[in-house]
Amino acid sequence: MAAQLIAAIPSEGSGCLNANTAIFQDIVPQIHQFAPDALILVVTDPPDALADVVRMLGHERVLSTGTSLDTLRFRFHLGKRLNVSASDVEALVLGEHGASEVFLWSSARVGGRKALDLFGESPAPQTVREETRARGSLRQHHGH
Repeated sequence: MAAQLIAAIPSEGSGCLNANTAIFQDIVPQIHQFAPDALILVVTDPPDALADVVRMLGHERVLSTGTSLDTLRFRFHLGKRLNVSASDVEALVLGEHGASEVFLWSSARVGGRKALDLFGESPAPQTVREETRARGSLRQHHGH
């Protein structure tokens, strides 16, 4: 079973968490009642906090995308800046999705070379970080 909910809610901060928590409080008990073995995959912002909400509502089978999508965006934009495929980029974003996430520039590699060495003195790393954090960046480029 898969379900998707698209709502016009704040994209950052406690407004987003509060709005989505209210939605989850309505939906999760119903999922648990009718499909107690269902695996819920949380991709809605903020994913880690909402996975905790799912658990607090009594449903233990839950996964969160956390910074997985941020890592994919990071690789995409780093590859775009360096004119290589995202699949040739090794880079990670750690922490909790949002303002506290950490871009691991020191271990980012493209073709085995340090990504930062490929930029030289360019301000591109800051631009990549900003592009990665922009909402919908993958959707805009791939039309999904």
